[in-house]
Amino acid sequence: MRTSVGLVHNAAFNPGTFDRGRPKHVEICWYLVKMVFFLTAFPWPSGLQAALLRLFGAKVGTGLILRPRVNIHSPWKLVIGNDCWIGERTEILNLESVTFGDDVALAHDVYMAAAGHDIASASRPTRTGRSQSEPPPGLRLAPSWDQVSA
Repeated sequence: MRTSVGLVHNAAFNPGTFDRGRPKHVEICWYLVKMVFFLTAFPWPSGLQAALLRLFGAKVGTGLILRPRVNIHSPWKLVIGNDCWIGERTEILNLESVTFGDDVALAHDVYMAAAGHDIASASRPTRTGRSQSEPPPGLRLAPSWDQVSA
C-alpha cells in the first residue's frame, strides 16, 4: 500500500519486530513495580527507587534524586550518572539506550523518546535501528550541550 506522508491508516499499524530487551515476563514485573514505586504520587525514597532500577538492569550512579510520577519504560536500557535529578511527571520512552552523564537535571513534565515511527509507511512501524543518514538511536545527556557526545 502506498500512502502520502501525512496520511495515517491506523488499521495498518504494525509495531515492527524490534527487540524490547527483556522477555515479556520481566516487562510485566517491571510494570507492576513501576506502578507502585514510580508512577505514584507518593514520594518513595530515591535510594529505594535507584535500587529497583538497578534490580531491573539500569546502571545508576550515586546521588540520584527521583521525584514522584516518573515513567521509565525500559530500565535495562538506562544509564544514569552521579548526582542526577529527574523531575516530577518525567517520561523516558527508552526503546533504545538513554544515558545521562553526571550532574544532569531534568525539570518536571519532560518527555523524552529514544525511538520513533517510520512516517513514510502507512503502517508506521517502530523505528529504532540506524541508517547512514540518521543519528545513532538512543540519547545521551550531559550538563551542558558542549559535553553531549553522539
